[in-house]
Amino acid sequence: MEMLGKQNKNDQYLSGISVWAMALGGVIGWGCFVVTGNTFLPGAGVWGSLIGIVIAAAFALVICANYSWMVQKFPESGGSFVYTKGILGEDHAFLVAWSLLISYISLLWANYSAFPLLMRYLIGDYLQWGFHYTVVGYDVYAGEILFVVILEFIFGFVTTFAKRIANYIRTILAIVLVVSVAVIFFMVIRASGTAPLFVMPFGEERSEERRVGKECRSRWS
Repeated sequence: MEMLGKQNKNDQYLSGISVWAMALGGVIGWGCFVVTGNTFLPGAGVWGSLIGIVIAAAFALVICANYSWMVQKFPESGGSFVYTKGILGEDHAFLVAWSLLISYISLLWANYSAFPLLMRYLIGDYLQWGFHYTVVGYDVYAGEILFVVILEFIFGFVTTFAKRIANYIRTILAIVLVVSVAVIFFMVIRASGTAPLFVMPFGEERSEERRVGKECRSRWS
């Protein structure tokens, strides 16, 4: 028992900041940047997007609170599978495990496909060689596919056999991401001021509706 306790203690390599970095990396993807710029901000505006993010964060905090309670109730490896198995049985746990697996698979390719797109902006067309095909107007090249496959093997190997190194890499990248976003935000505010935040606070259409409504009320008053 004493040796088992020491082994479990040595296996606990995640600190508070590393858990934060893992959680941040689990929710931040390409869509957080692209969808925000081409969907949220144009449609809902700055304040509309902010309200939506705050509401989503509130729901996420509820989920985190439930997970925290479940970790204390079932302190075992396995996450949602173990929690569901302990409360509802193996059948429900099987469905939960398959649902999580399908959701991860459906998102994994999308996040990995962001690397070739990022490389196009950083290094140009150096990966655009070999055979290629077109999907919904987007050209995919053999060089980019090979690049993504190599990245998958590297990250998979490091995550499986070098957990502490992967932990350090996640933490450093998460800190760099947060600092970069903060620096860019303050640089934009310094360059343009806070006026753009209030020009169309709820999107172009909603802001126009609010403007027309104010004019109509002022005429009738």
